[in-house]
Amino acid sequence: MAKTLRRWKEMGRLGAFYVESDGSRVDVKTEQQAKTFFRNMCEYHEPSHIIDVDSADHAWLLWLIQGFYDYEELCPAGVDAFVVHQNDQIGYYGDARGFSVLATGCNGRSVPFSYGKALRGVPEKAEGRVILDLRRATRSRREALKAALTPGERCPENGDLLTAANLCVESNPPLFILAETFCVGDWKDAERLLNDDDEAVAASFVRSFLDYYDSHASHVFLSVAGAYERRRRQREAHAEREINEALFYNLSS
Repeated sequence: MAKTLRRWKEMGRLGAFYVESDGSRVDVKTEQQAKTFFRNMCEYHEPSHIIDVDSADHAWLLWLIQGFYDYEELCPAGVDAFVVHQNDQIGYYGDARGFSVLATGCNGRSVPFSYGKALRGVPEKAEGRVILDLRRATRSRREALKAALTPGERCPENGDLLTAANLCVESNPPLFILAETFCVGDWKDAERLLNDDDEAVAASFVRSFLDYYDSHASHVFLSVAGAYERRRRQREAHAEREINEALFYNLSS
C-alpha cells in the first residue's frame, strides 16, 4: 500500500526558505510552509510563463514532480520544462495559479499537476489511495500493450501523434469505475485489506481485482495530455451523475 512520504520534511533539510512581506526569513519546516513556498513561486511568475530550466525554481519543481505518485504516468519520458497556468477549473477563484509540466515528447502540450498533492506523497482520501494501488497493480498489463501500437496512430482525444515518449494506455471503463464497482464503494475496507499485516491477504485482494480487471476492461491508446483530459472529463461526468442520482432519490423519497 502507498505510504505517506511527507516530502515537505525533506525540503527543510534541502534548505528551502521564503521571505515574508516584512522581510523576515521562513525556513520550511511544515507542510503549510512548503505549500506557501510553491504558491509564492507560482504567484511570482505570470500565467503562461515557462520556468527557466537553469533556475532554482525549475530544480525545485523537478524535485517535486519526481516524487509525485503520478509521475511515471504523467512524464513517461522525463520533463522538458514547467509552465505557470491560470486555474479556471471549478473550485478555484480569482487569480489562482498552478503549475503544468511540459513532458518530454508530448508535442508541447502541458499537463497540470497539484503541488499540494505532490507534497502530500499519496492521495488524501482512502478512495484515492486504493485507486492508486490498483492502478499500479495494472501497470504491467497496460505497459505490455504499448508494443501493439500501430505506427502513425493518433490520440482520439486531441489528435496528438502517438509515440513511445507520449503514449498512455487507459482502461475502458476507466480504472476508477472498475475499482469502485469491485470494491462496492467500500474504500475503507479495501484499504484495510491492502494494508493487512498478513501479506497473503493483500496479495489475494490484488489478484482478485486483476482477475476482475482482465474480464471487464478493454483498452484505448492516448497521449499523456489526452489521457489527462479524458480522466478529468470522466470524473466530472461521474460526479454529475452521482449528484443527479442523489437529487432524484431525495425527490422520490
